[in-house]
Amino acid sequence: MKPKLDIALVLAAVEAELGTISGWRTVTDGEDSQTLSVRLGTDDFILRINARAAGLRKMLSATSALLQPFCPSRRLCALAS
Repeated sequence: MKPKLDIALVLAAVEAELGTISGWRTVTDGEDSQTLSVRLGTDDFILRINARAAGLRKMLSATSALLQPFCPSRRLCALAS
């Protein structure tokens, strides 16, 4: 089931963890995820929100070597792995 969280709550949680968001926009959701594009300073990130961690673990296991150098927060990466 795709989560539908309040965008303001999501952005507040991201800012509490990573700092000021300088921009954001909605992007096409995934089959199982709510998806946003966020800008932190000059860097853009895709934020996927899944109801269960299994979907994120599947994606990370396939791309972990590519994602690790770019993950802005060890805590957020750890939550998804």
